[in-house]
Amino acid sequence: MPEKQWEPSQDMHSEEWWIRVLDDELTASERVRWDAHLATCQSCREELSVFARVDTAMAQPPPVPALSVDFTATTVRMVTNRQRWRRLLAFVAGALIVGVAGLLVAGVVDSLFLSFGQGMGAVFSARNVLFRSMVQTALGLLERWRTIIPYTLGTALLAYAVVMPNGLLMTFALVWLSSRRRARATVPA
Repeated sequence: MPEKQWEPSQDMHSEEWWIRVLDDELTASERVRWDAHLATCQSCREELSVFARVDTAMAQPPPVPALSVDFTATTVRMVTNRQRWRRLLAFVAGALIVGVAGLLVAGVVDSLFLSFGQGMGAVFSARNVLFRSMVQTALGLLERWRTIIPYTLGTALLAYAVVMPNGLLMTFALVWLSSRRRARATVPA
C-alpha cells in the first residue's frame, strides 16, 4: 500500500500549516504560497516573528553566572560550619537523652534499693521478734518440764511426718494390718 502523502489544507491559519512551517517541511510550491500569504497577513507575520524570537532564545545557552574569586572557599567554610553545628547539636541532644535516661534509671534503682532496704529491715526486725518469742516460749516450757514432753513428742512426730512421709504411712498401714489380723484371729469361725 503506498504511503499517504500530506495534502495541505487550504486554510493557512490551520495548525497543520503552522507545524509544517515551523518544522521547515514545506515543499517549493507550498513555500511560494506561504510567502505570498505572509505578504498579505499581518497576524501571521507577527506570530512567525514571536516564534522566531522564542527559537532564538531557546537555542542560546543561558549565561554562566559570574562567581566571586573566593566562592569555593566561602562555600567550603559554610558547609564546614554547618557540619560542626550539626555535630554539636547531635552531641548535646545525645547528652540530654543519656542524662535523662540516667536520672530515670537512678530514680528507679534508688527506689528499688530503698524498698529493698526497708524490706530487709522489716525481715530482720521480724526475725528478731520471732526468735525472742520462740526463746521465751522454750524457756517457759523448760520451767515446766512436764508440759514440754507432749510438745517434744508432737514436734518429733511432725518432723518424722515431714521428713519421711512414706515411713509414717507405712507405719500406719502396718499398725492397721496387725490390728485386723488380731481381730480375725480372735473371731471364731
